[in-house]
Amino acid sequence: MFTVQANNKDEKELLPNRVICSLAGLILACLVLFGEACRASEPVFAEFLSSSGRTIELRVQAGELRPSHIILTLRVPPNFSVVDCQPRARKIDSKGGRIKWLSKMESGTIILRVQLNRPVSKSSVSAILSYRNPISGKYIESIIKP
Repeated sequence: MFTVQANNKDEKELLPNRVICSLAGLILACLVLFGEACRASEPVFAEFLSSSGRTIELRVQAGELRPSHIILTLRVPPNFSVVDCQPRARKIDSKGGRIKWLSKMESGTIILRVQLNRPVSKSSVSAILSYRNPISGKYIESIIKP
């Protein structure tokens, strides 16, 4: 326990507020750092760079301990046409609204880019990242939302 002394009445009244604000800031900093540490502990991380309009982009990042392959399935509204897809998708199911990549995962970053024949809304797009954890061997499936 620590003791803080205040010299006058105004400082005594503000002291509890200062302590509460300081503790809240410390807790917030710990939560942010903990979140980054958890994200960094995953062998693969994916996020949307663009998720509305005609072009959808995802970034997939891998650390040093990475799975040999990943499967990424992009879900969009059904009955669309793919105008362009980089890198080339393994399977495109236009009627079902799914685009699937099977990629050998190397350390670094992969950008997946799809251009559709019509715009989509952010709420109608999602992805599933699947891989086998290189340490535990457990099959991991993560849902990625914009």
